Amino acid sequence: MEVGPTFRITVPKYPAPDPNYRILAHQRSRFTHYYFYIRDEVLGPIVIVILRAGNLALQGEEEARCCST
Repeated sequence: MEVGPTFRITVPKYPAPDPNYRILAHQRSRFTHYYFYIRDEVLGPIVIVILRAGNLALQGEEEARCCST
């Protein structure tokens, strides 16, 4: 488990003019990452990180963009 920055969303304690108004608070949380290390002959080493929340982070994507055009 890793610790990283996240946001907590809360409903205001008192009514606001906008019914959809929410308060965002910065916090640090623990979450799981899945790492995949790929070595491609053309692109070289690439790391794919999949976060528990479903986000995807790629390292080495700049090289992939350069080579694909």
